[in-house]
Amino acid sequence: MRPTVLGEKYNLIFSLVKKKLILNGSIRADKVRLLDEDGTQIGIVPLAVALAKAKERELDLALVATHPEAPVCKLIDYGKHQYKQKKEKSRQKLKAKKADVKGIRIGLNTGQHDIEVKLKSARKFLGKGHPLKVQLQLKGRQMMYKSHAVERTKEFAELLANDATVDAEPRAQGYQVTMILIPKKGGAQTDSSATPTPDSPPTE
Repeated sequence: MRPTVLGEKYNLIFSLVKKKLILNGSIRADKVRLLDEDGTQIGIVPLAVALAKAKERELDLALVATHPEAPVCKLIDYGKHQYKQKKEKSRQKLKAKKADVKGIRIGLNTGQHDIEVKLKSARKFLGKGHPLKVQLQLKGRQMMYKSHAVERTKEFAELLANDATVDAEPRAQGYQVTMILIPKKGGAQTDSSATPTPDSPPTE
């Protein structure tokens, strides 16, 4: 039997359910409109029959939606359902995290100590799965050294080579050079105090 329009409709409702499902013996009804695992409508049957079908197939009976004639129930693998829900939540969290881009600012004349502090912050963000936007701000006559600013930004990326990969190469735009780094899978945290820093840039 092919899935009916009604079955497809309640499949959609079921896919949108976020609250805790009412299962098996917790369902209160004399009869239910039963849907198979794939959404095929089996028909209106006594609750006892629906529960027996679920038990026979080692599945669970889940309340999908209320209905004036009979509540709609579906045969499901609740363990698989829980796994899918958990996986979807993890995917949504990861998606939200990826959208949460963190930022680090450096300058042409940022000293060694400050570079180490910024590297530590960068590794912390990357270690938590956040993309990182590195900005180098140019001031006044430093505009003459845009090419050096690009190199300086690349050097900063090289210091994070164990933790990140370059997603967007350094690009000069106006008074800023911007670069995007993303976490490297299995990246190792390194000791920023032992990390060499770039050579001092030209002064203003």
